[in-house]
Amino acid sequence: MKKMMLMLSLAIFCLTTTAQIKVSAPEAPFAFEDLEMFEFPNKDFSIVKYGAKPGNVLANTKAFQKAMAACNKAGGGRVVVPAGEWLTGPIHFKSNCNLYLSDGATIVFADDSSLYLPAVKTSWEGTECMNYSPLVYAYECQNIAISGPGKLAPKMDFWRTWFKRPDSHIQATRQLYAMCSTNVPVENRRMETPGANMRPHLIHFNRCENIQLDGFKIRESPFWTIH
Repeated sequence: MKKMMLMLSLAIFCLTTTAQIKVSAPEAPFAFEDLEMFEFPNKDFSIVKYGAKPGNVLANTKAFQKAMAACNKAGGGRVVVPAGEWLTGPIHFKSNCNLYLSDGATIVFADDSSLYLPAVKTSWEGTECMNYSPLVYAYECQNIAISGPGKLAPKMDFWRTWFKRPDSHIQATRQLYAMCSTNVPVENRRMETPGANMRPHLIHFNRCENIQLDGFKIRESPFWTIH
């Protein structure tokens, strides 16, 4: 009996600490099905608590990772970015996490391509491959969000040098399409090689469910903005 009560208590705890679902009727000038919206637990995980420091790209990259991990382990909540400019490398999501950009907060993504390695499962013009990590990335996650009045603002000086498509890029693109057409596993489609110049997405949520994007601003992107 005690064992059964313990299991029931754990089940209730899990239900109350993970993202909850609510039904919302959207306002639209045409017929639209009700949306199942999700609500995150009322828990905040400030990146400052996990070592974030203005201008310190390595400390901030690690702080985002630690805050996401802690938020996920606790059953979900908000990863809070306070007001100020926060220089960082890629941000990798975990399930049940809401990246909240406070008023006056700007995440500035560094344009050092080495920060976006190792390569991850992403895509180039819709074709799956291994490439530089998107600036904001999630893979097989559930219940994730970016919200708040803040801003995402990648540095662009380096990525602009890849806007032109030299012969090496054209060749890499052809090789990728050939590998796709012959069913080469995605893990073997390596596009982070020198000269391929395949820029990363700003936001790529790959094979994810229950995604919410609300209120934040975007200033420029190395490649596709939201994918």
